[in-house]
Amino acid sequence: MKSNLTSGFKNFREQHPIFGIRIKTGLVMIIITVAIFYASQFLASYMHIALEISANIDGDYTLGTYIAKTLNRDVSDRIFTEGRRIYESIPEEIRLDRESDEYLSYFDELKTDDYFALKQLMTELAADGEIKWIDFRIMDEETGRVIFLLDTEMRDDKLYSPGYWQYKSEVENTFKSNEFDDEESNNYGHIVIAVFRGSDDEADRQFCTYAPYYSADGKLVGYIGVGEVFNSYEEDLSYFRFIYILVMLVLIFVILSIATLLIHYLLVKPLRRLTAAAREYGRTEDKSVNKHIFDRLQIKTHDEVSVLAGSMSDLENEISTYIEDLTEVTAEKERVSAELDVGARIQSAMLPEQLNGYDGIKDFEISSFIKPAKEVGGDFYDYFVIDDDHIGLVIADVSGKGVPAALFMVIVKTLIKNTGLEETSPLRVIEKVNRQLCENNPETMFATVWYGIYQISDHSIRYVNAGHEDPVVYRASTGRYEMIIDEHDIMLGFDPDIAFTERQIKLLPGDKLLQYTDGIPEGTREDEAMYGTGRMLDHLNASTDKSGMEILTSLKDDVIGFSDGAPQFDDMTMILLEVVSDKSEE
Repeated sequence: MKSNLTSGFKNFREQHPIFGIRIKTGLVMIIITVAIFYASQFLASYMHIALEISANIDGDYTLGTYIAKTLNRDVSDRIFTEGRRIYESIPEEIRLDRESDEYLSYFDELKTDDYFALKQLMTELAADGEIKWIDFRIMDEETGRVIFLLDTEMRDDKLYSPGYWQYKSEVENTFKSNEFDDEESNNYGHIVIAVFRGSDDEADRQFCTYAPYYSADGKLVGYIGVGEVFNSYEEDLSYFRFIYILVMLVLIFVILSIATLLIHYLLVKPLRRLTAAAREYGRTEDKSVNKHIFDRLQIKTHDEVSVLAGSMSDLENEISTYIEDLTEVTAEKERVSAELDVGARIQSAMLPEQLNGYDGIKDFEISSFIKPAKEVGGDFYDYFVIDDDHIGLVIADVSGKGVPAALFMVIVKTLIKNTGLEETSPLRVIEKVNRQLCENNPETMFATVWYGIYQISDHSIRYVNAGHEDPVVYRASTGRYEMIIDEHDIMLGFDPDIAFTERQIKLLPGDKLLQYTDGIPEGTREDEAMYGTGRMLDHLNASTDKSGMEILTSLKDDVIGFSDGAPQFDDMTMILLEVVSDKSEE
C-alpha cells in the first residue's frame, strides 16, 4: 500500500512538475516566515525587557536620589560616617571573617532607635514602590569590598547585616552604566549591579541601582541601593509576548492581504491576460496577418511583466513578418523548383536513349547512364550518326553545378554535335568548338571533354581527350578491364590557339570501351575517403559477365554503397560501347 502511494505521488509529481515546485516554494516560505517571526519576537522581547529594565533603573535611581535628599540628614549622615569609622577601626584580621559575631558586633552601636526608625521608613517606601529592598552601603576601594550598613529586606541569617561585606567581584556584573563625573562619583555613579542571592535559578535573579549619597559638606560618603527581582519582568514579558503575537498575526494578515492584492493586480492578473492572449494567438490559423493581440492588452505595470508583454507583441509582429516573407520565399522556391524540374526534363530529353538514323548492320551496342547531383547538372553524354560508317561519341563535364553549368552544357553539347556532323576528324571538331567557346566566355567557364569517332567497319575509335578522365577498355582476349593512360590535353574554353592531340583505340569483337566523368572515382564518404579508379577497376573486373547496362548500374550502386549515405557532390555520368560481333564474319 505504501509503495503504491509513493509510486502514485511520484507519477503525479512527474506529470505536474509545477505542483512540486509550488510545494517546495511554499515550505521554504513557511520556514522563512516562522524563522523571521521567532527572530523578531526574540528581538522585540529583548528590547522590551531592556527598555523596561532601563526605565526601572532610571526610576530606581531617581528614588534613591530622592531618598538621599529627603531623609533625616542627621541620622543618615551618622550611619554613613559612623559605619565607615567603625569599619576602618576594625583590624583587618577580624574583618576577614565577615560573618563572625566578633566582627559584626562592632556595628551594634549603629542600631539605635533612630536607625530602626529609618529602616522602618525605608521598608514602607520599598513596599509602596513594590521595591525588593533599599539599603545603605559604602565602598572600600582599597580592598574592593561593598559594606552593607542598613538593609530593609528581612533576613534570618547574618547576610547583609550591618557590617556584612562582599567583594565587588562576587556581586557585580555591570550591564548598564550612565556616565557621571568620575571625580564626583568616585567611579561609582549611576551603575547597575547584578546581585545573585540564593540559588542561580532565574527566579532569584536580582539587580540593584546605586544612587550616590553626599554629606552636608558635599562629600560622597556612600550609596543608597535600590534592588528589584526579575520575576515581575518575566510575568510582564509573558503578557507582552501575548500582545506581540496577537499584533504580529494581525499585522501579518494585513500585510499578506495587501501583498496578495498587489501580486494579483500587478502580477497574476497581467499574466493571466498574457496567457489568454497567447492561447488566442495559438488558435489563430492565419498568423501572417498581425492582429495585434498582445498590443490590445495595454499592460503598463512598468516591470518585467510589462517587458514580457512588449516582447510578446514584438514576437507576434516578427512572426507575422517572418511568415509573410516565408510565404513569398516558399512561393519563389516552388516556382524555381518547378522551373528546375522543367529544365531537368528538358536536359534529360536532350540526351539520347538510343542511336537513331543508322540503318546498317548494328554489330555494336551503346549504353549510357547519368545521375545529376542537383536538379540540373553540368555532365552530359551524346552519341549520334555521322555517316554510314562513323558514330560520334562524346562525354563531358562542365565546370560548376546547377543552372549555370546546365546552360553551358547545352552550348558545349550543341557545338560538338553540330560540328561533329560536319567533320569526321575528332581533332578538327575539338579545335573548332574550343575556338567558339573562347570567343564569348565572360564567366571563364570550361569543360573537360572526351570526343571520339567510332568507325564501324574496323571497330577503331579516334578520339581527343581534353582534360577528361582516362578511358577504360575491356579486352575479351584477356577477360579484364584496363585503363588507357595518356597525356591529357587542356580543357575547352581557356585558350583558342591550344593544340590538341588525336589518338586511336582498336577494338575487337567482345571488347568494350567505358568512359565516365569524375563523379565516379571521386565518390566520397563522410570520412573524406574517395572511391578511386583502383576500386572502380576491381569492381569492373568482378563484373565481366554483365551486359552493358548491367555494368553501368552495378558500378553506380557500388559507388553509392561506398559513399554510405554521404551526400552526392558531383554528377555521375557513364557511356559504354560494346563490340558485339565482327561484321566481316557474317
